[in-house]
Amino acid sequence: MPAKVRDSIKRLGKCRGAILDALLDLDGSATVAEIADALQHKRPRDIRRRLLPWLIDDGIVTLDGDAVSLTPDWRERLGLTLYAAREDHADDDARDALRVRRAAYRHRHRPRPTRPSRASLANVQRSRERRAAEMAAQARPVSELERTAAPAPELVEALRRALLRWPDHRDDYAGWWASTLYVEDYISTRPTPAAVELALHDLDGVPA
Repeated sequence: MPAKVRDSIKRLGKCRGAILDALLDLDGSATVAEIADALQHKRPRDIRRRLLPWLIDDGIVTLDGDAVSLTPDWRERLGLTLYAAREDHADDDARDALRVRRAAYRHRHRPRPTRPSRASLANVQRSRERRAAEMAAQARPVSELERTAAPAPELVEALRRALLRWPDHRDDYAGWWASTLYVEDYISTRPTPAAVELALHDLDGVPA
């Protein structure tokens, strides 16, 4: 959705304010050249072409030939112009804008949060289902496992202690337990998934 475009705000500006000051000093009327001289502006035509039109359109001054004059109700007209331009809120607006720019600069290297698309979520779900199906296909009942002897006592004890820490992982696959027991130093050598399955089977029904 495109961002909403705000209406532009027309501000009086320092130069137009200086023109009004010059006209007040010159008893409310002066030529363009006299205003340029008062403002120490070398190009009177720029004043006529760029600065006066706004003041004329807002009814603050009139231009007759080369003579510029304040209108009789120029103060009221000026007040309306300043109100429309939010000049009374200009300092607050500037502080707010500065606050936004500072925050943007401080967080310029922070990655923007993104929301996964529906397609991405669907791919993740399909991947999980495929992995679960592959694990189910490869799984064998305990009765079919090679079991030359009882599970290693140290492995059974390591699983018993680990289950106190991760009780919610009781039904995780044996490969995860084999890696976790070794990485977390519950056992000195990495056991095989088959040995872990035997140990987990022996723990069934035994309180941890």
